[in-house]
Amino acid sequence: MTTRKEILTYANTLTLLPPQEVSTPGPENDPIEGLELISNGWKCIYENCEDHFLSGTIVTTTMENHCRIHGWRVRDPPMWEKCSMQTFFKGNHIKYFEVKAETQDEVNLDTLLDDLLEEADRLDEEYNLTLNQIKETNIVTKTPWLNRTGWEKKFKGKDMEVLAKLTEKPKVNEVQMSRLWQSTSRVIKKCWTGAQDISDRNWDLILFWLNSAHSEKAELSPFNLTTRDQTIERYMIFGKLLTYRYAEYWQRFLCFCYRVHGNEETYSVHFLDEQTRILQGLKTALDDGFIDDESLDQRACF
Repeated sequence: MTTRKEILTYANTLTLLPPQEVSTPGPENDPIEGLELISNGWKCIYENCEDHFLSGTIVTTTMENHCRIHGWRVRDPPMWEKCSMQTFFKGNHIKYFEVKAETQDEVNLDTLLDDLLEEADRLDEEYNLTLNQIKETNIVTKTPWLNRTGWEKKFKGKDMEVLAKLTEKPKVNEVQMSRLWQSTSRVIKKCWTGAQDISDRNWDLILFWLNSAHSEKAELSPFNLTTRDQTIERYMIFGKLLTYRYAEYWQRFLCFCYRVHGNEETYSVHFLDEQTRILQGLKTALDDGFIDDESLDQRACF
């Protein structure tokens, strides 16, 4: 009883902020002792968005609905990822924040079951999307892209699951490749920014070359940076989402090249001598760890 009074007396000397004004820790911080650790959360990875949600099938739908305000579509790559999180408050003032929880000694059975069910739902959805895909035994009309790349012939007999893993986003412990992933994003964003104000610099002719598929011939119409919806808000959302998606294609492609380098025969990939030289130089620079971001961005533009 005496201890309780002492605690209350001390608490009365503190100035408490309203819940909405309480700041939250950053994602680099460890979990706060005494608060419940939620290891099956989701976070929106759209730039400057801080919304977090509990895991589960129903809430996954909520996350999809949330990301639609950023321009996300059903067939787009997920704009969210799993995270561990905590909250100071419950009820109307609940606000989750991400914490660093890389290792867990105990795994809650309910959480494990939720994750398994959620993964099963995701696999079912992926299976449904592949029902109409062309199988090797079917008679198909090849697209111009397949004819141009010779993709089916080049990778015939290869395990596509293995090849797809070579394009995955680097994990936390893949430090060098993570730097390459981030560098590619910076380069693409810089290109997009440069193209946005190209008319302001009286370089409109460049847009005709940007729209051409030939290095020696400009297109008759310019490269179009706008959408049918000309409102500023919709245009900005479109631009950021397009840059994000386009950059990810290049990020995955460069990760593929980086991982395949040195094992070209295994994966039926053949680089030109100049490409091999650039990849080797890039790998050496990243392994040494002395290259700065600006120099790395220049090397990543090969």
